Amino acid sequence: MLTKNEVQTIINLHENHSIYTPWADAKTFHRITKELAKPFLKYKIDKVIGIESRGFIFASVVAYILKAGLVVIRKQKKESKQNLFFNYPLVEEKLTDYSKQKKTIVLENNPMAILKKDKILVVDDWFGTGEHAISVANIIKKINRGKIIGFSVIYNSMSLEKERKIQKIGKLHYLIKYNP
Repeated sequence: MLTKNEVQTIINLHENHSIYTPWADAKTFHRITKELAKPFLKYKIDKVIGIESRGFIFASVVAYILKAGLVVIRKQKKESKQNLFFNYPLVEEKLTDYSKQKKTIVLENNPMAILKKDKILVVDDWFGTGEHAISVANIIKKINRGKIIGFSVIYNSMSLEKERKIQKIGKLHYLIKYNP
């Protein structure tokens, strides 16, 4: 668990500089990633899903800590509905994000990326409304492979109602309750 001092330092750096500033300090970055992974060490997670784009940063380190594979959920680019490299179909889920913009997130439906038996942890830097978390869960349900064990984020700005909804899907772990 982060200390009160660490939490306050992270919030101050975030608010007074940018969301990226706390990550530039090696000790703080290490503490954040370690704390994101810690509650899930006992679950023997097989795959960690990172949500584009900042979620990729933390998910990759958390996957390393948990000795798990990494799978990415991307934002759908307006100009392309096709995968550039392989012919795996894209599994889409539409959502409205914290800024009230309509977005689509996608997973390349590579049958080797997520297996039926896989235990999954979803990692991101911030859940503003929780819509990304629910959309990832819907994608996993659509492909009918893997089981979400939990969600781990740095900042949680969700309503209590949304937190409860997500907790019905899997364990919700966050480092900082943050309401800007």
